[in-house]
Amino acid sequence: MRVLAHISDLHFGTEIPTMVRTLKEDLEKLHPDVIAVSGDLSQRARESQFLAARRFLNELPFPQVIVPGNHDIPLFNLPVRLLNPLGRYRKHISWDLAQTFVDSEVAVFGFNTVRPGKWKSGHLGESELKRLRTFLGSANRKLFKVVVTHHPLVPFRARKVFSVLSDGGADLVLAGHLHRGVHGRAGLRRRILFAEAGTAVSTRARNEVNGYNVVTVSDDRVVVQIRAWDGKGFHAGRSITYPRASCI
Repeated sequence: MRVLAHISDLHFGTEIPTMVRTLKEDLEKLHPDVIAVSGDLSQRARESQFLAARRFLNELPFPQVIVPGNHDIPLFNLPVRLLNPLGRYRKHISWDLAQTFVDSEVAVFGFNTVRPGKWKSGHLGESELKRLRTFLGSANRKLFKVVVTHHPLVPFRARKVFSVLSDGGADLVLAGHLHRGVHGRAGLRRRILFAEAGTAVSTRARNEVNGYNVVTVSDDRVVVQIRAWDGKGFHAGRSITYPRASCI
């Protein structure tokens, strides 16, 4: 069995300190095998915001797969946005924009969907799709395969993306961006589980409760639970159990 924590849209610069502290405590109690962070670590890609995000991540003693979000590139500084958009992210968070984690049960792959020429929306180009094919194809078919992006994959290039995911045996796609906690199944030839996370600690909750996802993977099932903020701490919210794709 493996436990994955999925946090997203931290937006340091708009964080609520009580939530940051409580999220850290909740994750320590959960003791996940890996934490997936699906982008927007900062609010405006400023040094101070990335430093705050890095301090938070350093306090979590668990393996992490982190990808950038559209807020992690400058909005108003156009020369930097076009010439070195992820420079500060790479300096403080990770130079690697395609982080991975693989053990004896799960394989987690992170992909960058951020494009400087787009304001909010994301994109997976041919090079990313090729890398996705390679990673999925190289992982043992018995592993539970997870893909992490900032932008949800469902809305864009759906047919081509899901073809790659299906052919590669992907089981789960984790994303953020929309600040909503939802999950379900999508796909063409093979139904793939997807889960989006709301913002965990930011004031930018968009009329949703702050929270994050916990994904528990066992031999025959996958349980996705939302850990929701109740004003004092993070507690178990709605939960749904899905059969593993290999068991369908």
